[in-house]
Amino acid sequence: MKYKNILFFLIINILIGCSVAVTPVDKAIEDQILYLGNGTEPQDLDPHIVTGVPEHNIIISLLEGLTISNP
Repeated sequence: MKYKNILFFLIINILIGCSVAVTPVDKAIEDQILYLGNGTEPQDLDPHIVTGVPEHNIIISLLEGLTISNP
């Protein structure tokens, strides 16, 4: 009887531990959202002032639709 209880709790713990949790990445894939990591916070978003790479990445992403030759 004692071993049956231990075996039952062991099986329950394994089933709970192996349950599938929805991660933010899985949710984004399901909602078709693309997240890009930029590193640090941008200092400014004025294209005439910025000199850093994080700012450049954001500006290029924002203006890409305006600069593609055949969208």
